[in-house]
Amino acid sequence: MITEIPINQPHIFAFEVTGKLVEEDYAKFRPKLDRLLENERPLSLLIQLNDFEGWTAKAHGKT
Repeated sequence: MITEIPINQPHIFAFEVTGKLVEEDYAKFRPKLDRLLENERPLSLLIQLNDFEGWTAKAHGKT
């Protein structure tokens, strides 16, 4: 699961990744990440892994 961590600073975004990611997690996160990469300059991104177990074959966005 990927959840956003609230950060009240401009251009800084944080996400927590837990468990095993599945295709649905990637489908929800990818558009948000694309928007950030396209619209935020500068951009600081923190990815916090807690009990992260990897991802299923389809969760990485390739078939």
